[in-house]
Amino acid sequence: MKASAKALLLSAKQRPVSTTAATCSVAVAFFEISQIVSGNLYLPALDHPDGTTVLMLSGLLVAGLVALKQRSDLQAFAFAWITALSCVIAYEAIYKWSFYLAPFGREMPPPELREFILQLAVAATLLTGFADHHLATRNGTWIWLAAFLGLWTLWLLVGFPQLDGRVVHPQILPWHLAHDQVYVLNRVSKLALFITYYTLLPTVPPEPRVGVPYLSEPARR
Repeated sequence: MKASAKALLLSAKQRPVSTTAATCSVAVAFFEISQIVSGNLYLPALDHPDGTTVLMLSGLLVAGLVALKQRSDLQAFAFAWITALSCVIAYEAIYKWSFYLAPFGREMPPPELREFILQLAVAATLLTGFADHHLATRNGTWIWLAAFLGLWTLWLLVGFPQLDGRVVHPQILPWHLAHDQVYVLNRVSKLALFITYYTLLPTVPPEPRVGVPYLSEPARR
């Protein structure tokens, strides 16, 4: 027990950024679980996002910190955060686009288009992880991406129904989804996208890269 405590303290001292981020993420997750159990599923202070999104975000961030532990402390935090944030914003961008289906459907109003472009820009920061070989696709990535796209296509085919009862588009598949069914479709599609991003994280230690020291390592002369 003492050895484990010493190991944790040593890790926290060597990787303060990752340790702080992981601790905060776990604390936020437990707080959000307590809120959901208490019946407070949505977060009014943040314009009513679903609390399960916070749980997914916290889980992906912690998973990224663990998967990238062979990198430097700052690299692990930065790319874990980029992965988690990119996933959330990518979903929001797809969700916004689905109301308009531009350029095939309605034209986006300028304020919506501006926000959509900014969302795409933030989501595209994920590419930095591929550029520096911190992230990579695997077979599971394509499987879960196909699952996400299949669920989203189904959602559009039934008219893109919303939790408030609106059906945004004409239905190609004449299926009426009840409120609970729309909620499940929304949550499962988001979970599929989060798992897709999770599969991008490394599963094996990286190969040594000669001549490219990590940020926490002194350059060798």
